This record gives sequence, structure tokens and C-alpha cells, in this order.
Amino acid sequence: MRTKQNFDKNWMYIIDEIGPLPKTYAKSGIVAGVSNAVDGELFEPFAGAANMIRALQDILPAGDDAKGDVDAANMLMGNLPEKAKSAKNWKKVDLPHDFRVEMGVSDEATNWAQGYIPDGIAYYRKAFKVSRDMLGKRIVLEFDGVMRNASFWYNGCFIGDHYSGYTGFQFDVTELTKYGDEEGDNVILVRCDTTNGSEGWWYEGGGIYRHTWLTTYEDVHVDRWGVFVKPTVSGKDAVLDIETIVCNETFAESSYSVCTTIVDPDGEEVGQVEASGMLPVYGKDTKKCQLEIADAMLWDCGNPCLYTAVTEIFVDEKLVDHYETTFGIRSIEYTAEGLLLNGKQTPLYGTCFHQDFVGVGAAIPDAIQNYKIQKIRDIGFNAFRSSHNPATLELLDACDRLGVLVINENRIIETSQHRMDDLEELIKSSRNHPSVFAWSMSNEEIFAGSYQALRILDKMIPFAKSLDDSRLFLSAEAFLSGEMAAHYGLEIYDVFGMNYAESALNDNQIKNLSENYPDMKFLSTESASWYTTRGIYEDNKERGHCSSYGTRYVMMGGEGGPNAGGTARPWQTWNFYKENPKTGGFFIWTGFDYRGEPTPLKEFQVCSNFGIMDTCGFPKDDCFYYQARMKETPLIHIMPHWTWEKEGEIKVIRLYTNCDEADLILNGTSLGRKALDGDWIEYEVPYQPGELKAIGYRDGKPVAEDIQRTAGKAAAIRMEANRPVLQADGSDVACVKVSIVDADGIVVPNAENNVQFEVTGAGTLLGLGNGDPGCRENDKASSRHAFSGLILALIQAKEEAGEIKVRALSPELEACELVLNTK
Repeated sequence: MRTKQNFDKNWMYIIDEIGPLPKTYAKSGIVAGVSNAVDGELFEPFAGAANMIRALQDILPAGDDAKGDVDAANMLMGNLPEKAKSAKNWKKVDLPHDFRVEMGVSDEATNWAQGYIPDGIAYYRKAFKVSRDMLGKRIVLEFDGVMRNASFWYNGCFIGDHYSGYTGFQFDVTELTKYGDEEGDNVILVRCDTTNGSEGWWYEGGGIYRHTWLTTYEDVHVDRWGVFVKPTVSGKDAVLDIETIVCNETFAESSYSVCTTIVDPDGEEVGQVEASGMLPVYGKDTKKCQLEIADAMLWDCGNPCLYTAVTEIFVDEKLVDHYETTFGIRSIEYTAEGLLLNGKQTPLYGTCFHQDFVGVGAAIPDAIQNYKIQKIRDIGFNAFRSSHNPATLELLDACDRLGVLVINENRIIETSQHRMDDLEELIKSSRNHPSVFAWSMSNEEIFAGSYQALRILDKMIPFAKSLDDSRLFLSAEAFLSGEMAAHYGLEIYDVFGMNYAESALNDNQIKNLSENYPDMKFLSTESASWYTTRGIYEDNKERGHCSSYGTRYVMMGGEGGPNAGGTARPWQTWNFYKENPKTGGFFIWTGFDYRGEPTPLKEFQVCSNFGIMDTCGFPKDDCFYYQARMKETPLIHIMPHWTWEKEGEIKVIRLYTNCDEADLILNGTSLGRKALDGDWIEYEVPYQPGELKAIGYRDGKPVAEDIQRTAGKAAAIRMEANRPVLQADGSDVACVKVSIVDADGIVVPNAENNVQFEVTGAGTLLGLGNGDPGCRENDKASSRHAFSGLILALIQAKEEAGEIKVRALSPELEACELVLNTK
């Protein structure tokens, strides 16, 4: 029967070039060294091999430094550098892992788009045993993503390359595998190289940064991503079109039968369908069935119901494979007025963001994937665009569970075989996720509309639709107008996706197009790009900080020019959508600040300033503007803080609110009630230490309030975890907000104290961040300076139940201890 075992534990790695390692050999089976686990005497018949071929398996499983002196010379591989010969230079690691974030920002690096973190080459190696009981099963190694230009060796054999860092793949290593103690260890070696060109223009990480799996199954089995459940909704009922691809990896034809059972969100079986077929020699057969589901529980943003399809394959009435597929039942339609989800008009309030986070780089644990999606959901967003690459499956799982709609984006349009394979992997791996409502084929391709782009799309889109025609197809365009834009929107895609439709540079192109081409359908696929830095209210060029009121530093146009290259401020984005609802909504650039692309002050920044939250997920002021527009729950937010130096200095107070009117009260004295007439309510207030309170009113009744108090001298550290209990699985993570507070517990908004962290017990310190776009400290250090009074610490559970004690210390501050539990 099928098994799928997490393969993330107990790897080793080295950041170095230890090759070149051969991909072609004079004789089969004689390549040893780092890519094999044979004894040095195994190849005695080959002259000199006993001295020249040594298995690093003998030195890498570590602990015995004496083994580090073993001569790893190999007549086919050349001499390994001294650094690679000793076990103490290879580090233990559990995946996912980003080796570049460990390297940190370098003063020598010039790759500003990647956040001044150097590129590099790293090798990952794992020795493991496969039970003798597995002999006769198919043995498959699955990689969800390796960054980048990766090569793979298994037990001395080169088994393949994979170029993209954003798509998954697998290797069947059945015949190369060693079984049982008598045959010995198996070794998988992976070379990752980010030095020969990036895929994107942002920080992408490096290494085996997504999950790995060891999967076993019988010779007759469900193919990779071989089950596709496509629902059609009619009223309260649904019809499921179920496609199952079955593989035969034997040299004999085989009859088989497939039984699919549907389990509803409550765990009840609600339908079953069976079919049978004949498998060719070493071939595949596709079986298509239909099943009706009465009173279906529909997936939507407010009630994300998930079903399970249980697929069982029988040969000669013997069960040979059991395969489960999670899916949702919902309908998608796009009209001239936007998206209909289950027949209901659904504005898309979306964000874009890249796949990185403080402390871990691109290697994001599942718990942080969930943290990021929960953050945008709490603000009021209901959609996410994976920019500009396929999302991790764990992020899609989070969107499925939390009710967030997804545009899943292909990395690049090309028809080379490996890019077509990437496209197939994108669609097959995520076509059962109900959150995914659209495929984006590309982003801002400069040659869009050219004869070459049109020829490429003529091949890619029909191929993609053959894999899934149940979702929308679009691309996110920025360089098309007029007839070519209409051609894309009317003849190539289901929807014309346009970036920065609201910007001055685009001159309301959607309005012009809709007048000239009334049948066109539109979606604003990327919006805003507004530079701000959390807690900062004046530009500071040398520190890379942009005022939250709006910066004079811009990508184009110089001081005072259009912000972020001509794109729009948040309120322009919102108002444009309200005036042009046929745009379907918007996708903010971005939900979070991210490493790399450090505009507009690239000489002084390592991160972007685009996010409505910083790199830690701490909200900026603009976050509350969007929240006030998107949510009905009464809200009022005071901008800025109320801790300043000069009494009497005039401060512009901006209130973001969805209330009818507000009152601003300074030290008990009302400064007057004002109605909301525009995007915010504004006051000019002479600074006076104390308490500034805002009260929001609806229909004359107080319904919301916010308070800013003047902070005193930094006196203590306080910590608060987003989750007090973790799973003792070696991978679960808590996000701990660390605040610098005064004697009264008020966060000191300008505090930048250096805080040292000590983690003991059943957990470890995974990484640190502070949200400062100009900070060059290493995320893997044990200390961090606060920024605008805050730090984020990531605490990861070990594989043992118990207590995790987190201590935070800083000179002249009261220390803090936080206790988390694992179970």
C-alpha cells in the first residue's frame, strides 16, 4: 500500500563548491565519494580505487572527528576541497532550509534586487535506510521545491536536474535503492546553485526550501497528481466529474478497478462510484466518472467547506493503492461586473506577496504560511495573488481552510520542455484546491503582444486548459493598450488582468477599453505600491525609511513625482475600484514588506517598503485604512503615535475609520467632532504629552475607540505569542511579538534596544526580525535591535513534549520570560 513519509529530517549541508561532480561515467556503479555510501574496498578490481574512492558516508554522519581525515579523493570526481572533507564542516539541518538567509547581508554584495544577500552554491546530503520489507515497492523521492538549478545524485548515480525553484518534481529510485541492513545506507546528494541567474527580481532564497517526501506504492498505482475532482454546481446540488489516472509499471498488461468514495466536511460518506479498465505495459489509463452530490456544502470565503475523495485501486480484487484528495465544491463565473462565487457577487479584496519571511528567508514553515494568510484574512482581505510564481501547497492549504481566493501564477511564459513541465506541475498540483479560482500565465512580460509571445501563448494556453478548464485564465499585464489589450482580453484570456489600472501612468485605460470593447472583462491584478515604513513619519534617506504620510523618494519622477513609478496611493486604489466596479476588485502590492527589491532607497535598504505590514507582519497605518474600507465592524485608528520631543509642535493627526464621525480628545479635552467626508478625518494638534483618544460614532452613538499614550523611558521587555501551545513535531512555530515598554507598559515607539534571546527546553530559536527595511543584522543571530519598539522572534518546537522557556534580556531593561508548551 501507499505510504508518504516526511523526508525533511536529518540532512547535512555545506555552502561550498565541492565538485565538479560528474553526470556521465565511464563505468556504471563506480562513482562513490560524496554521492554514494559504499566501502572503500568495494571496487578493489579497479586499480587504485581502494585509495581513490572513499564514501563520505563514513565521515558525514558526524560525531567522529577522526573520520574527518579520510581521503575523499575520487579518480572520477577530483579532489574535494579541504573544507568538504571533514564532518565538522558539514552542518546538520532539518528542512525546509534557506542557506542564503544564513549567509546574511554582505557589504561586498552588489545584487541589490536580492537584498544584498550573496548568491551561492550549497550541497545537501542525506544517508538513510530503506527496510527490506519495501523490496518490490516503488521508491520515490519527492521535492516540493529546490532553489535553484539543482542537480541530484543517488547512490553514486546522477539522476537528473531541475531548473526552476518554484515547482515540485520527483525521482523514482526503486532499482537504485539498497534494502535492509545487509545492503547498507542510501545516499541522496543535491547541488543547489543560485549563482548563474535568478528567476525573479526579488529575494528568492537558496537550497531545499520546501518539503521533501519519501513515497512508496505498488507497481499499479495512482499517477502523480492523478486525481482531479471538477465540480459543477446546480442550485443546492452538484455533479462531480472525477478523473483518475492509473499507472502500470510492469511488463504485463493488467486489468484494474477504481472505487472513489466522497466524504463530506462532517466525515460522512455521501457518494461512491466505481469503474474498471485495462492498463497497457508500462503505461497509463485515464478513467472518467460522474457522481451527483445532493445538498452540497459549498466552499466560499465565509464557510470554507472541504470534501475528501478517497480513491482505491484494485487488481484481481486486491487493494493496491489508497489515495486521498481534498477538494471543495463551488462555482466560479466572471461577468462584466466581476466575480460570481456560487452565483453571488464577490468583490476581490486581495493582496500580493512573495514567499519569504523574517528569520527563515524563503524556507517558510507551515505554521508561518498559516500566520501570513490569517493576518491578511483578519484585516478583511479575501484574496491572494501568488506573485510571481506558483504558491507552495501549504499556503494553498491555508487559503482553502481560511476561505481566501487565489490567483496562482505561472513563473514565466516559455515553451521549452522544462517550462512546459513547470506549467503542468503548477496546474496539476493545485487544481483540486477550491481556493484557486484563476491561473495567471505571466506577470508584466515586456514582450507581451509581440509575435513571439502570441505564438508561445497559442501553445501554452490550450495545453493548460487541457489540464483544467474549470478556472479563469488571465495574465497580469502592464505594457498593453488599445487593440492588443482587447485581443488579450477577448480572444486569448477569459479576463484582462491589468496591473496599476488606477495609476496616472495608465490614464484609466480600463474605462477607455470598456467603452470601446463593451464585452471585455477586467480584473485589477496589482494595485497601489505605496512606500511607507512602520512607525516612521518623516523620511530618513540614510536609514532607508519612508514617511507613513507619503515619501518624497520615488522610483520614477523624482521628489514630488508619482509614487512608486506612477502607481497609486491606497485611497486612490480603493476609490478607483468604487468608481469602476467592473475591475472586479484589486490586489494590493503588497501585503507584507519583503526581502530584496529595496526601492526607493536601494543604497540604504535591504527590503522593500511596499507592504501594508512590515516583514514581521506588524501592521503599518495604511493597514487600518484598508481594514476600515473592507470591514463593517466599527473601527477607528489614530495615526501617528503620541510620543514626541517638542511640546507645542503641530502634529497632523489622521483618523482612519469606517464610522460616520469622530471626536478627538487630548488629555480629557475634546478637540471637536468631525464627520468622515473623504478617506480619513484629520486634525492639526499642538503636541502635549499625555493621552490622545479617538472615539468613532455611528448614528450618534459611540461604537469604536483608539488611544495613543505618551511613552516614558524604555524600562522593560514584554513578549506575547500568537500560539501558546505547539505540536512537538520538530517543525511547528510560534510567532512571538517582543515589545519594549515603559514603566507603565506602554510601547516605546522609538525604542531600538538590542535584545538577547535564550531559548531552553523543548524548543529552539528559529530566527529574528524587526521590520526595519534598512537593518542589516543577520536573522539567524541570537540578538536583534528593536525597531519602532518591536521585534519578532520565531520559536520552533523540538520533537519532544514539554515546556519551552524563552528569555529576552537587554541592558537597563527588565528581562522577560515566556513559557510555551509543546504536546
